[in-house]
Amino acid sequence: MFSFTAAYDSDTVIQFYSKSKDAPLGKGAGEKLPPGKAFPTTLPANFRKCLSDMHVAPFYFRGDAWSSIEHVYHATKFIHEPDFYAKFTRHGAYGTDPRMAKLSGGKNGCKTKSLPRELRRPEHIKMDTNWHIKRNVYLLEAQLAKFRAHGELRKILLGTGDAQLNHFVRGRPPVVCHVLMQARHELRAEASGSPAKRRRLAE
Repeated sequence: MFSFTAAYDSDTVIQFYSKSKDAPLGKGAGEKLPPGKAFPTTLPANFRKCLSDMHVAPFYFRGDAWSSIEHVYHATKFIHEPDFYAKFTRHGAYGTDPRMAKLSGGKNGCKTKSLPRELRRPEHIKMDTNWHIKRNVYLLEAQLAKFRAHGELRKILLGTGDAQLNHFVRGRPPVVCHVLMQARHELRAEASGSPAKRRRLAE
């Protein structure tokens, strides 16, 4: 585990999800943009989709190739089950489709009818009971790997400045993306030549 050290401006809010519309900055659903607020760079129209965990942008995490953060999110729940874990890697059964990873790794992964029976999670495969404690360690490592691997994506993330980053969730309050903002903080520090300090505890 670690403590978040990234500062952000809660009066400036950027909200995104995998199907975000390509609206101008500050004009997306749930966004706030104070008058005259400046950003480090001009963001492309589809920048919100690029911030989503569902966005496909291959990278390496702990020795394996992955297609998206969504794949890592669900795979690490089953890191103690290496054969099933491998199905989420880029060359595994769920490897190129974040939706498949979400369906199989989700709470109804054993029973979902949205996947063929042979791709459903076997009932004897149980989630690591300590995953919620370790989750942010895994996800920060994966986010840093993703944005280090893709210069254009890194430019987008850094281009959000100090805005609070929220993930839209239908029917619920948005989720404040502390891990993604921590990755932004650390990547910005790397770019300036002074890596950010992070108080890390043992996994």
